[in-house]
Amino acid sequence: LSLSAQPGGEACYRQLFNAAGAAPSTPAQIHDAAQEELERQHEAMLELAQAQGFTSVEPYQAFLRHAKAATAPPASDAELLQALRRVVARATAALPQISAREAPLAPLQVVARSELLLPLIAAEGRYLPGARHRPARFAVVPAALRGRPFAAAEAQAFAATVPGAHLQHAIGLQAADLPAARRHLQVPGFAAGWEIYAMHLAAELNLYSSPAARFGMLDRAAHQAALVQVDTGLHALGWTRQQAVDLLRENLGLEEREAALEVERCAAAPGQALAGPLTAQLFWGLRQQAKRALGKHFDGPSFHRRLLGDGPLPAAVLRDEVGIWLSGAQSRLLTH
Repeated sequence: LSLSAQPGGEACYRQLFNAAGAAPSTPAQIHDAAQEELERQHEAMLELAQAQGFTSVEPYQAFLRHAKAATAPPASDAELLQALRRVVARATAALPQISAREAPLAPLQVVARSELLLPLIAAEGRYLPGARHRPARFAVVPAALRGRPFAAAEAQAFAATVPGAHLQHAIGLQAADLPAARRHLQVPGFAAGWEIYAMHLAAELNLYSSPAARFGMLDRAAHQAALVQVDTGLHALGWTRQQAVDLLRENLGLEEREAALEVERCAAAPGQALAGPLTAQLFWGLRQQAKRALGKHFDGPSFHRRLLGDGPLPAAVLRDEVGIWLSGAQSRLLTH
């Protein structure tokens, strides 16, 4: 399963690792950082579970799986879609706190898709960008949500729509001064990193409807950190398939088959699990840099507009662009 075990594989993985934005760190350093992140998410999950009257995470997870109020609305697909539309509407109403924008968002529909498309669409939903004559869509497979904690779908809704992928696409496409290639450019990790950042930003803005929904976000964040460990462990640190499966089972509570599928995905696409979490960390790091530089004058919506306003950018270019923006903002403060 290890790319590094193949002829030339170590150099190949290093290239994929660097392309994901991990350089100048080493795979071992990223692996250890992911372990620390996983522990932080577990601590937050435990704190939330205890606040709900449970002694540990596992019984709270079991409660969410079986509590009727936490599962997908059972009456019809129409009610399920309507519940998700309310989530999106709640986030859209918070746009002034998210991004400094001049134009309205492009149309967005929440739609159902067939079970036959389940391998292509995550159970909680997937964002499908719009075109000139077609609105963007947040596509879900209602059958896949039956019996799952419905609250867990909120994190994916925020990641895929607002303040996530839909907002990112809208701002990028509205940059009329950019050439079309730049507006539609795909940079590894940028979109996935913004979705992760947006999922946490929604928590900061109190957009989650319940503790159960916040728990769903924390669970997803733990999942992402664990996959970073699996990716680096398999392809750089000599892990066996069983070691990776065991890590997912122990830390995420997955069944053997679910864990094995995740491991096989990481094996088939080396480096893919890294780009999103690492880019999200870059966004948070740039935000902290801007807060330190601007102090009380820091404005979150303007900062987010700066991050997204030039479309997807490679990490090094984005750092430079934010640095230039910060220098200009500091200069204006000094002259007033």
